[in-house]
Amino acid sequence: MNKLDYNRGTKEIHSAIPLRIVKLSELANVGENLFQLNGADIPFSKHAKESFDKLIGITKGQQKMVKKASGETGIRNFRNYINVANDITKNSRIILIANELTHSVTNIIPIKKDFIPCEQFLEFVQLFIDGGEYEMDHIEDSDDGIVIFLNALNPIIDNIDGDDKFITNNIYLSWTFTKVELGRFYFRLVCSNGSTVRIEKKQSTVYALGPDEINHLINLSKDKAARNKDFMKFRKAAIQARNTYASLRELNTCQQLLLGCSVEDYIVEDIFHYNDLIKICKEKEINAKVQAPFIRTSSTIWELYNELTDFASHNDSLDKGDYRRGKILDGARDFLNHKYDIITYIDI
Repeated sequence: MNKLDYNRGTKEIHSAIPLRIVKLSELANVGENLFQLNGADIPFSKHAKESFDKLIGITKGQQKMVKKASGETGIRNFRNYINVANDITKNSRIILIANELTHSVTNIIPIKKDFIPCEQFLEFVQLFIDGGEYEMDHIEDSDDGIVIFLNALNPIIDNIDGDDKFITNNIYLSWTFTKVELGRFYFRLVCSNGSTVRIEKKQSTVYALGPDEINHLINLSKDKAARNKDFMKFRKAAIQARNTYASLRELNTCQQLLLGCSVEDYIVEDIFHYNDLIKICKEKEINAKVQAPFIRTSSTIWELYNELTDFASHNDSLDKGDYRRGKILDGARDFLNHKYDIITYIDI
């Protein structure tokens, strides 16, 4: 990707995100999914309203209790009272993210330290490119931001048990208005299924882009000891995953990850065959709902992990820049590193 394409691509992504910075206390709840800001009515999505409640510290249990006593009007009054009360001590600033088509707020992002303009982030990325160690690979959109992937000009190749080979010194930089994240992405050269796959690993997050933060991230990207330590941790997890069969519950975790990203049911079933296993359990009078953590499948943790990373990297049902690809890769990483179910299984 050349510099012109890079600048054009990032500007197009950034301009597609309408936003406004306001004080949290300037918002008032006036309807079920309706808020007022300086006298103007603004529809909120369900997610945005839940984010608002989380920011002011209202739980679903509290809402249920207030609704039972005072109805919907009571909940709105309670929500507005807590919001104003919090402003006395917190004086929080937030970013409202809007949808241009529906003219509604779809997300709320709290400003922990500073608002980081997209232009400032892009100048920071250019420092890495101008340093002569990285080149642009591609750009993806994410939840309310962008992720830029940079390939090392002098790739370092490591392996797991001599077969799976990875380039381990590529990096990515992500931006979401209030924070910048630096991480490594391992590019898998030869997978078990013959595909190439990237595997992301977060290194550090900063909430401003002053000189201290910039130096910290640049130095971290060059830290060979940290790179080696992280890959050894990944290698250990991979070897353990190869030698551990997945339970029915763990198989379900993988399928739910894809379903949660709006992947079609038939595609998910074709990958994991979860419903087929449920039918076998019924035939053998095994209570799959209760025994799921103890029912051994024929797939290892590593094989399921491969299915997730392969789908995230190569499926045709999602656009190349679709943020759900990154979400699936994040879920695959968490799945690889989770505490595996008990080894005492029930065979079916």
